[in-house]
Amino acid sequence: TRARGRLSTTREHDVTVTSGGPYFSNMIEWTPWLRTVAGVRADFYRFEVASDNDANSGKRSDSIVSPKLAVIFGPWASTEYFVNWGRGFHSNDARGATIAVDPKTGDAATHVNPLVKTTGYEVGVRTQVIPQVTTSLALWELKQDSELLFVGDAGTTEASRPSKRTGIEWLLQWLPAPWIALDLAAALTRAPF
Repeated sequence: TRARGRLSTTREHDVTVTSGGPYFSNMIEWTPWLRTVAGVRADFYRFEVASDNDANSGKRSDSIVSPKLAVIFGPWASTEYFVNWGRGFHSNDARGATIAVDPKTGDAATHVNPLVKTTGYEVGVRTQVIPQVTTSLALWELKQDSELLFVGDAGTTEASRPSKRTGIEWLLQWLPAPWIALDLAAALTRAPF
């Protein structure tokens, strides 16, 4: 573009993404002060890309299974403590999953994996010491197997190295009446890349 006027088009696509993800969980109360929630989620994705370059058009499918586990201690004095672990994923750009030819140079291009694994950890505390008020504080970490970069000028995507995010979250919910809920959330995240 020049002065917001289009000079040329690098790539043009029509993208359809279809997905489904059933989730199953099982909660067990081992003692009055200890319970666990174990779960598993299975995600199925189908990517369909119609590109202005037929070589970059196509269909790809992928699936991933993500186990999860939460351990909750308490309540003691209306307060409970929790530790969570879980696998998850992020879906990559569908155009990167079907690309075969670099739209600028015409060279062969490498496609990316449609779904990338993530692993998350969380530890925290949740309390209802004040009636109708729930507050929680959690420290968390999320590790991704890779990041996907979209290079706009070239019209390509490329997989990059793994990444790690860490953070702290504070949530507050007040239910002053049965028909109203007021929420306040604050988060601080560190995401080096």
